[in-house]
Amino acid sequence: MYCHNCGSEIDDDDAFCSKCGTRIKKIEKEILSSTLDVKNEESRKGESYIKLDTPTQNNSSIKKEDPESWVFIKICAYLICAVIISSLFIGLYDIGSDFYGGEVAFVQGEGESFVTSNSEITQDLTQAQKNTQICEDIVQDYYKTHTYVTDNVFDCDNMAMDVWNLVESRGINAEIGVGNVDIKGESLEDINHAWVIAEVEPQNWIALECTGGYVTYENEYYSGWFFDNPKNYQRFLDLYTNWEYQYQDYENYRLYYNEIVDMYNGADYYEQLALESGLTVARNTLEEKERDFLKTDAELNALLKYG
Repeated sequence: MYCHNCGSEIDDDDAFCSKCGTRIKKIEKEILSSTLDVKNEESRKGESYIKLDTPTQNNSSIKKEDPESWVFIKICAYLICAVIISSLFIGLYDIGSDFYGGEVAFVQGEGESFVTSNSEITQDLTQAQKNTQICEDIVQDYYKTHTYVTDNVFDCDNMAMDVWNLVESRGINAEIGVGNVDIKGESLEDINHAWVIAEVEPQNWIALECTGGYVTYENEYYSGWFFDNPKNYQRFLDLYTNWEYQYQDYENYRLYYNEIVDMYNGADYYEQLALESGLTVARNTLEEKERDFLKTDAELNALLKYG
């Protein structure tokens, strides 16, 4: 490399000429070149920045168009979902209707079929619950307006007949029951109480304690003797009263007759002749009382059996 002032040869790295001390223009060129490079670099950065801004502006214009497109897409999606969900609900409803409301047929052999309806079963259960509630209301209301005096069949029987009539008037089958709810396996002589049983559905009965105003499910209320209506029950009361009287009358006269027999057997011949006519009358009377009692007993047993 040579100095541009004196022409002396200098090294490439020298900044000044060793002969004349002149600044080497290369350095200026390099500085200028460096300055230009810096400006070019800044210019390129500016261009890069501008180029980067352009897509951003384009993206901004695209984003302005997106909401309208997405609204349309969302509306279509909602409509499709609504149609699918509606179809599912309609299908499930049809299946439920067929299962719960339709009739089901079961074929047993040739020409035999059994058809039942679930809706009818549901209706029966609902009717049973309604009848139970009706009976509860009847016995509660009756208890509030009537006073129970003593625990005796001839006091509570009128209450039972009243409640029976109220239950029957609501279209519910009812019967009047008698027995002893304090003991099991009671006999006819143990009877001391009366109540009502109501058929809330076929072969399903509930007991109504008329003297307490409530429904009870204690086993003792479902055993005893039952009558279809107050007429039969009143007939039972009359027969039972006669039965007790005739039985006691027969027993008393039987004891009297046995005393006469003992006297007759212990008497001598002449005394027996005097007692013989009286013994015959007593025997005939005893037999008559026995026949009357057996007749009443048969009628009572028939009434107890058939209600």
